[in-house]
Amino acid sequence: MSNIWDQTIDVNEELVRALITQVGLDVRTIELLGEGYDNVAYLVNNEWVFRFPRRELGIMCMENEIAILPYIAEQVSFQLTNPKFIGTPSDAYPYPFAGYHIVPGKTLCEAAQPLIDDLKFARTLGLWLKELHSVPIKQEHLQLIKGDNSWRLDIENRVKFITSQVVKYEQYFTAAGFPQAQLLDIINLFHKLDFKLDNPCYLHGDLYFRHIVVDENILPCGLIDWGDTHIGQPGIDLSAGIMIFNETALEEFFASYGEVGDDTRLIASFRSLCHNLGSLGYFHQKNLSAKVWVDAALHNSIAKFIKYINIKKT
Repeated sequence: MSNIWDQTIDVNEELVRALITQVGLDVRTIELLGEGYDNVAYLVNNEWVFRFPRRELGIMCMENEIAILPYIAEQVSFQLTNPKFIGTPSDAYPYPFAGYHIVPGKTLCEAAQPLIDDLKFARTLGLWLKELHSVPIKQEHLQLIKGDNSWRLDIENRVKFITSQVVKYEQYFTAAGFPQAQLLDIINLFHKLDFKLDNPCYLHGDLYFRHIVVDENILPCGLIDWGDTHIGQPGIDLSAGIMIFNETALEEFFASYGEVGDDTRLIASFRSLCHNLGSLGYFHQKNLSAKVWVDAALHNSIAKFIKYINIKKT
């Protein structure tokens, strides 16, 4: 069975070692750090993380990251994966790649169980996103960002894709306690949505429990994997709160960010719901430890989506 996350670009340690040497870094140690939908990451000299596209869609994501993150990094106070080494396409590897200082710590899903109830954690993440979303937009970035990023809030697109995932990976949804009929009924509600799209800003674009790094006190210390960065609607990033916080911490998260209206909350819950419906098959098929997080996040997303869409109706 083919999957959308299947690797289509060959990346191996021998190639990676040669490419990193070419950008000027002496490779003393190298180890595979992990892989996601779009990229594979290697830890070099216990200090640098190099990411390489592992499927075609990852190419544009890498180009956007390289183009935008240096500017964002100058504007915010928190740690992020700002490229310091940039590899350009060559005969050996005809795609861009990037290397950056490792953000020390563990990803949230490695360090804790869902859901987070720490109010300090919620305040910190809310303030970080307020900071990010307040960065002045450079007009040149509006043309520089590659790809059509409108798909995240394209109702027809989302209905088609999410339905296909729920049907294709029914066994995993059922095993996790999500009957297919219930999920299809919820997806059918998407047709009632009519988003008010305003207040565009810089976004992380794919913020959830694997892309938040925490310290030994389980408090956020950095945001990683910015391949989906673009200019879009704040609710896309605010969806992270629905995926990681319980009710009390979620309200603290929204309060620290600032006024989060009903429309933005609905966008956040929609994006959270789509993200987890679209990724549950991935986490379960690969039997990743983070699957407990996607299960909890999906439960939370369903509850919040139904709550916010009912508020919208009234």
